[in-house]
Amino acid sequence: MSHGGVIDAPGPGFSGYKVYRSIDGAAYSLLATVADRTTNYYTDSSISGSDPYYYKMYAEDSNGNSSYLTSSISAQADGIQNLGEGGGGFDTIAPNISSIASSGQTTQSITITWTTNELSNSAVGYCTAPCSDYSVQQTVSSYVTSHSVTVDGLTPDTTYNYAVFSTDPSGNTASTTGLTFSTSAGPTISGVSIIDVSNETAQITWNTDIAASGYVVYATNTPPSGNIGGWSSLDTIRTVTLTGLDSGTKYYFYVKSQDGDNNWAYDYNVVLGTTEYYSFTTSSDSSAPVITSVALNSTSATTTVVSWITNEPATSQIEYGTESAVYGTIFSLKTSYDTSHFITLSGLSQQTPYYFRVASVDQSGNSASSTEASFTTLETQIPISEQVIQQTVVVAGGGGGGGGISYSDYNNVKNELLATNEEPDNLKSKVLGIDEGDDIDPAELIKIIIEKFVSLSGTFSSDTSLDLTEEDIAPAIESLRQLADIVPATIITGKPEMNIGATEATIRWKTDKKTNSVISYAVDGEYKTKSERPYVAESGVLDEYILDHEVVLSNLSPSTTYHFQIKTRTEIGDWVKTRDYIFTTRAQFPRIIDPRIRIIDNQSVAILWTTNIPADSVIKYTPIRNSVPAEDESETFGKPDIVKDHIVTLKNLEPANMYDLEILSTDPFGNIAKKQMPPFSTIKDKTSPVITHIRTETTVFPGSTDKIQTIIFWDTDEPSTSQVLYDEVSGSASAGLPKNATKENEEITNKHTVVITEWHPGAVYRFRAISVDSTGNEGSSKDFMVVTPQKQATVVDLIISNFSETFGWTKKLGL
Repeated sequence: MSHGGVIDAPGPGFSGYKVYRSIDGAAYSLLATVADRTTNYYTDSSISGSDPYYYKMYAEDSNGNSSYLTSSISAQADGIQNLGEGGGGFDTIAPNISSIASSGQTTQSITITWTTNELSNSAVGYCTAPCSDYSVQQTVSSYVTSHSVTVDGLTPDTTYNYAVFSTDPSGNTASTTGLTFSTSAGPTISGVSIIDVSNETAQITWNTDIAASGYVVYATNTPPSGNIGGWSSLDTIRTVTLTGLDSGTKYYFYVKSQDGDNNWAYDYNVVLGTTEYYSFTTSSDSSAPVITSVALNSTSATTTVVSWITNEPATSQIEYGTESAVYGTIFSLKTSYDTSHFITLSGLSQQTPYYFRVASVDQSGNSASSTEASFTTLETQIPISEQVIQQTVVVAGGGGGGGGISYSDYNNVKNELLATNEEPDNLKSKVLGIDEGDDIDPAELIKIIIEKFVSLSGTFSSDTSLDLTEEDIAPAIESLRQLADIVPATIITGKPEMNIGATEATIRWKTDKKTNSVISYAVDGEYKTKSERPYVAESGVLDEYILDHEVVLSNLSPSTTYHFQIKTRTEIGDWVKTRDYIFTTRAQFPRIIDPRIRIIDNQSVAILWTTNIPADSVIKYTPIRNSVPAEDESETFGKPDIVKDHIVTLKNLEPANMYDLEILSTDPFGNIAKKQMPPFSTIKDKTSPVITHIRTETTVFPGSTDKIQTIIFWDTDEPSTSQVLYDEVSGSASAGLPKNATKENEEITNKHTVVITEWHPGAVYRFRAISVDSTGNEGSSKDFMVVTPQKQATVVDLIISNFSETFGWTKKLGL
């Protein structure tokens, strides 16, 4: 049974044709659901030849909305055309094709329409003009009288010759030749992908072979119109973000691009000759992110790092203050979506308790906050050169023994130390033994003093405690600080050398003295020019003093501008700082890592690879014909998911055939990584097709000539050809191979139909179904027997027969 045409794609999406059956014309039950919108017929093979059946149907969309139920039709599979059945008879007349037209011309596609006088399918064969080989065809299997086929994958600004073909259910084919169409000049669109969808947004990306603008036309029904997103700037890669969408809603869209010469290109997503349009469904996510593992890291006197994890990509935010539940500051609202979150808080006060909570917002706008937590900053750490360490041990009780000194010796040392408060001339004579008249350089004098101090300190045993207080030695510490101030400052020689990557920056410099190595840095948006602390982070080594310095800044963001400053100091000197410098990290491009091919069976392979950053997964594969890749047969297949670990499975490949294969991964910014793989071969198929579900339908032709038509149907588990072997059985059943055969239908398919018109009514036939796959493996069914029906006598036939028996002489008249 079939219905008149194919319905248009409903807005929510097509669910199926619902076919109902009844044996009494009153009570109907669901027989089947036809999920393919373009299939407008159904074959009922679960019937009894002696019973009449009644059928109705309706169409349903994805939301459960349905069309009106059709009126009833009836049929009886008894080999006789009765019960109002249409069709029947021996159809040898091909459809009549008329009203051929072309429309919807783009750079890569065109739509061909025509009409026929009977139900038939649709095909357009085409080739680059001038030509006459129409073996490359775009087909639509629906049986209709108004035909429409969209041919895609064409070359811009090219003229093609084409022919249209229509075949009716009896296998009669009509065709035309000598027709021409041309594609428009302009860009070629490829790689249309949906890379991200949330409650209210969607990101669409595609490529063009030349620089062009990019727009998305979208709506909740087909054809999409009215809503447009995109931009007019020219590029070969673009990503368009659609905003303000309704959650939980299906949208249809197509993309278009215009080059600098005002030529437009369109991609409507043509599937098997039918314009389907691209589609996506926004999420209806109402679940907030789950925040776990809130932790503090590297807390100092003025900074701390707060980290946490969410169960889905979300933004990062911290609220904090010095009072519980009173958060005076909101810091670092990061709009990038991550599951691992790190924020550095700087400019804090030392030895101060802080209270905070973290918050994250997912891509659907759902927000979550943690419970309150707290931390206390540390005391400012004094560098080693500024620390005074007092060691308390037991004082020797007098006399010798151990490593102690006498009390009188101690007083002598004390007097020498106190002498440092006198005038320099007295100091030279009393402590250093230098005559007052001697002329000595101040720097040399300071060196002598330091050497004397070191010598005196070294004479004391480690188990001896001096009767000194911090106040006693404070003047010496202050003097050292004053000396450090008058020592020439450290000089950073030349401009720092920078080696900038995507997520790391290595900064090198030299100093004229041994100093430590510190870099202060901040993202451009967080750099505070007029603040006492313009930078938010520091990295380096505080306790290593060298001349050649190198600091690596890690975990940077790609394509981001940073400010930085070098800080350095000697062991006792003050900090020396450079001016502010700027660098911008490189863009991080995807790289394909460890690609490999895994053969699954003779028609399927899996391709696996990883990328250094999240990207989509696309495979371009091309069959190799006569040692040359057949580029016109190239196809692409993949997944839009943005991931690091990729796997794409290719199915329905040709067994025992060589293929060229290219891996492509595109990141959300449109950067493409490509990897050409060595040619691979699928496994040779050694398994014969398996034939199942054999069934027959027989129709008696009306008229005086005894002719019938028998249709034999069967299924196979793989695409293969169709042929029936048969012979007429007289007496006992025949043995061996049937003697007669239908012409082999070389079109490979899983659904097989063979029409036989040479059989006679009231005879017994033996037949066997034969199918051969693309690698030559032949499958055959067992032998089946079928009895063809007798022609049903009409009233006129009965009258003439009775008349002939009564008046035998009428036989001479041929009655």
